[in-house]
Amino acid sequence: METANRAVAEKQMEVKTTEMEAALAEADAGLRHGLESPVTVVARAGDGRLEAVPYPEAALEEVEALALAVKAAAHELALGGGSLAGEYLKARADALLSNHYRVSEEMWMEWMASGVTAGAPLVVALGPYVTRAEMGGGVCKTAWLCATGVYDAAATRIVVGALDGWSALNAELPGVEAGAALLRLPQVCIRVVNVVMLAGLDPRAPPPLALNLPCEAVVRSTRGAVALVLGNVAAAVHARVAAPLAALIAEPGLPQPKLDDLVYLVAARQVAYALGPAVLVVDEHSLESVEGALGESALVLEELKGLLLGLYVARQHAPRTRWASLVATFVINTLRSLRLLLADGDAGASAAAHTAVLGWLFRVQALSVVSGLAPDSKKASSGEETSEVVVVAHAQILRAPASRKWISWDAAVFGERLAGGVGLVLGLISAGDAAAASEWISLLSGEYESQAAKVEAVLSQNAVARSVPVSITLAGYEAGAAADV
Repeated sequence: METANRAVAEKQMEVKTTEMEAALAEADAGLRHGLESPVTVVARAGDGRLEAVPYPEAALEEVEALALAVKAAAHELALGGGSLAGEYLKARADALLSNHYRVSEEMWMEWMASGVTAGAPLVVALGPYVTRAEMGGGVCKTAWLCATGVYDAAATRIVVGALDGWSALNAELPGVEAGAALLRLPQVCIRVVNVVMLAGLDPRAPPPLALNLPCEAVVRSTRGAVALVLGNVAAAVHARVAAPLAALIAEPGLPQPKLDDLVYLVAARQVAYALGPAVLVVDEHSLESVEGALGESALVLEELKGLLLGLYVARQHAPRTRWASLVATFVINTLRSLRLLLADGDAGASAAAHTAVLGWLFRVQALSVVSGLAPDSKKASSGEETSEVVVVAHAQILRAPASRKWISWDAAVFGERLAGGVGLVLGLISAGDAAAASEWISLLSGEYESQAAKVEAVLSQNAVARSVPVSITLAGYEAGAAADV
């Protein structure tokens, strides 16, 4: 799979994002469908124009080898009693060669709806996943993903039970006018799995915390979606990144982030994508086309909706006694995600959304940078001079421990202002006003940029804080075990 993805990536990375946008603006309905389809490769024709090449044609040898391997796996699963899994993989192997995925997508949804209890407790997601991503200024529109995991029935029951009834929120969301068209997916199944293998994505990239499938929007509109929350990836991120980061930068006395809350928030974010105003045009000829009125802001608003509305969903369903730790988990992981995106050179919609969320938190005074005396700085409190060596911008300086800074947040203010933030995002999506959306996103990004130096100062004052990894890797581990940094 990695070989096939490399083969098509070489063709696509020659196509710059600006070229893609220009071609889409001038294309007729047929070409536009081809260029936007998740099962085609954008390549340059002999005359220099952009064309859509079906994935099997772009990497025929690699796809044929992959299909044979999938058929062999289907046979083994069928022998082991995993009938639904085996039938799905057989249909998926045929889809890899034909480039028509709907039948196998529907079979996958049937398998997921069964609770993954029939036969082998494996979850296998195979096919197109990444679309219209930007890497290095080029278009990386199509990538094939294979995720194999072990179904965690106990964790799934806990999360599903906690989020039961989420769809009822659609009738009373803030910022949505009465009578507005709403997203109406038949269902969003939540499944917690422990990943055994994740292939197809850039091996240098961090593993996702969840996968929202299937990608084919026609299937999503008729059968719903499945949110696969990757349990052991979340555990590794929490243990190796989020918890150490919180211990170093969170103001003493504030609640610490919790693993259960991270898994819960990841699941809530996936269902949030299925709530709110309908901005996706779905029909037989357009698999997924964001309404043109919102322009470049559409994807940023969709990510903002996932972040803020996901937290709103959690607040509506979680016990009030859990709210403080949910907020702590949300703040630390939003900071972690932004560090990760910026470290990866990502200036796309996700980075813009995380920047805007942090800007909003500063703007409503739910988040701040505070200074104070380190709790364990006894020498400093007694007036005895002491100092420590820290690293700031790769230069060694001396700073007294008494000058410590922290990130502080107020869970009560979060609760009071959250509905207003959600209402703003959903209102902008509903209105379809690109100018207003762009202005608001820019305003919040500017708000964060005005605080960015203070945030960096918190990270910079302690060499250990700067060395906390931004993510984890999935280098060879068994299901249920945390990944190595």
